[in-house]
Amino acid sequence: MQSHRGLLHKLIRLYCPRGEEADDAWNEIYLQVHGALERFRGDAQASTWLYRVALNTLLTMQRKAYRRPATVGVEAAPEPGHDPEARSDAAERLHHVLMRLNEADRALIALHLEGFRAEEISETLGITANHVNVKVHRIKKQLQQWLNP
Repeated sequence: MQSHRGLLHKLIRLYCPRGEEADDAWNEIYLQVHGALERFRGDAQASTWLYRVALNTLLTMQRKAYRRPATVGVEAAPEPGHDPEARSDAAERLHHVLMRLNEADRALIALHLEGFRAEEISETLGITANHVNVKVHRIKKQLQQWLNP
């Protein structure tokens, strides 16, 4: 997990933008990865497998949170080691529009932006490589419309 820490933190931030939730997500992913490690057959690359476990964990956490009643709380603390002032305006705008995407599209474009090939993304998400390419094209067009109205 340490060698893919950056990738995991980016994924966590897409699904858990608040600091405390991000810490909980990291811990839950850690537990899920270690619980599933003995079932890793090596059919896929370790990074692809890790991403899939992390994504499934985040989606499960998000669904559970959706079912819980909302509570009024204190504003969340920033992510550990995260300086909110250090983010560029462009990066902040991109993150904002990525958060507008549905879960599936957000996961797909996150993998694409991390440099995964269509074949790797198709393995991770369980769709064909051709479908990945079509979806990436459509998502990019949607993001451009949102970023440049």
